[in-house]
Amino acid sequence: MKYINILVPLDQNRMGVNGEVYPFSGFITSKNFLDNDDLRNGFSGILEGNCSKYFLKWLDQKIWVVIRTENKNIVTVDYYNNIIKFKNGLILYSGNLSSSLNYIKNYIKNVEV
Repeated sequence: MKYINILVPLDQNRMGVNGEVYPFSGFITSKNFLDNDDLRNGFSGILEGNCSKYFLKWLDQKIWVVIRTENKNIVTVDYYNNIIKFKNGLILYSGNLSSSLNYIKNYIKNVEV
């Protein structure tokens, strides 16, 4: 089974784009997930943190969370910026943008279980 890592921007209240508040750790499941490309219905983020650095800076969020989920559980919303949405996952790390990207790059990139 292949797992993927998702970089998720949160506001200062740990709220995502869909209005759900993310805990500091643990397994999360979206209360309103729909299998479509509407970011308001499910959790969303950037696949493996791979997108334009300008896009990341444009988001300008204070909190960035790294979440792991199964690759079969994602819906691609924007191919250019690697924006995906997902129903559930495990919170692995919370920090600022730089430390979260570093976490993906150095600790969990391409891990298979």
